[in-house]
Amino acid sequence: MDPEYVLTMRVSKKTDVYAFGVVLLVVLSGRPAVDMRLEEDQQSLVWFAKKCMEEGRVDQIIDPYLKLEIQSSSLEEFIKIVEKCLLKQPKERPSMAQVVANLELAWENQQGAPTSMAQEMDGNWTAQFIDPMSDERYINSERDVFGDADILGEDPNFEKFRNGFDTHQRYEAEPYNPQDVVYQEEASKISQSPSFEQSIRIFSFSELKVATSNFRDDLKIGEGGDGIYYEGRLAGHIVSDSLVSVKRRTPQSFHSLKDSQDEMCMLRTLSHPNILNLIGYCDEKDEFLFVHKFMKNGSLDKHLLFSRNAGVQPLSWGLRLRICSDVARGLAFMHSLERPIIHRDIKLSKILLDETYNVKVSCPVFAWFSPMSMESTHVSTRVFGTYGYIDPEYMATGHLSLKSDVYSFGVILVEVLTGLRSIDPQRPREQHSLIDWTKASLSNKRKFRRIMDPCLDGKYSMGAALQAAQLALKCLASEQKMRPSMREVLQILEQIQSTNQIR
Repeated sequence: MDPEYVLTMRVSKKTDVYAFGVVLLVVLSGRPAVDMRLEEDQQSLVWFAKKCMEEGRVDQIIDPYLKLEIQSSSLEEFIKIVEKCLLKQPKERPSMAQVVANLELAWENQQGAPTSMAQEMDGNWTAQFIDPMSDERYINSERDVFGDADILGEDPNFEKFRNGFDTHQRYEAEPYNPQDVVYQEEASKISQSPSFEQSIRIFSFSELKVATSNFRDDLKIGEGGDGIYYEGRLAGHIVSDSLVSVKRRTPQSFHSLKDSQDEMCMLRTLSHPNILNLIGYCDEKDEFLFVHKFMKNGSLDKHLLFSRNAGVQPLSWGLRLRICSDVARGLAFMHSLERPIIHRDIKLSKILLDETYNVKVSCPVFAWFSPMSMESTHVSTRVFGTYGYIDPEYMATGHLSLKSDVYSFGVILVEVLTGLRSIDPQRPREQHSLIDWTKASLSNKRKFRRIMDPCLDGKYSMGAALQAAQLALKCLASEQKMRPSMREVLQILEQIQSTNQIR
């Protein structure tokens, strides 16, 4: 799948071109696009092939059976097509008409060349790439359509996105993943702990039916891919502390009953002022429900420009800094555990606010235990997350690390600064992706002022805002190794808070 499409939800003809480039690689190599049985650096065919092409090791990606018959000139032309199809920027990819023209040329070279690659290759064969867009054979070339008037359509999930649902894309690429076993073993240890039953309450289904007035529609406070959220009041209590949030898994939920049970076991390990702790749960037959503290001010996305209603006051600049610091503190805690946990889906709707705007980070079912070994910097797993927040390196390679959360936090910082949604198809086409649109403005004081949330009415420190923008840019670095840790992010935010002065 085209990484640009996953990150921005924009689809064009060039989205198909990228996918076709992957198909060409599969044909050339004789292996699937993702194979978790291979060494980590070879599991993603695209990532491995690009590295081989850059280093002149094209022979390592070719099916051994083809080496005996493929002609060098044909291979060179074929590789040119693949390289162009897989370019990161859609506008730089060729059209399918141009791809067809080059494939025909590769076929002609295969039919007419006298020697095969095996005859010419000595183990150090290097393909010389030339720009196919400048080749005279490209006639009647199609104009680029990405970001232009020929966008083919919107993702079917856009409507859900507009209505406030979580839009997830899960990839089931591998039949087996050792990390799944590790996670299940960890969950099993937790659930068998002697203190487990004493630390959280087990509710009956009938108790939670009473608490939510039989899951009355007007008590519904949210809905997402993981279930429906209801406001509830525990029986026998009349004080405000008895208010709870009840999450009920539905048949339409994207995760299974087993996933919910694993989520409950993981939540048991998390106890921190900025993490949404589990009060209790219900596990009866096919029903699985979570009970959390009721967060009066809801999720952070309800308080920003794009979704705020008339009854919600704008968040002040100082409060925004405090909220971001609290989120960073919660993530830094998760990352600092003896067995660090990667959130994997941190976003505005997972940041909950109580009556005094204290932050509680909600952890998803697919949060992930990171490697225990210091030599291991990531795990290889199926890609999971939300459009607009997914780490591009994780998307391209399947390598999930603590720095994947850092990228998502960078997106959140930009949303808090601008008051705008990370992905919004209702904005002008070139502005659909907030990060693509604003990245160049984050380091320019004059341009940056234009993208700051107008609801702040100028009541913020430009120096502090620019520091926050610079921090966001560091978090959004394309390579994981170039991003700061969440501990470093927290330290920088605390420094910004301490020096913040409203001009």
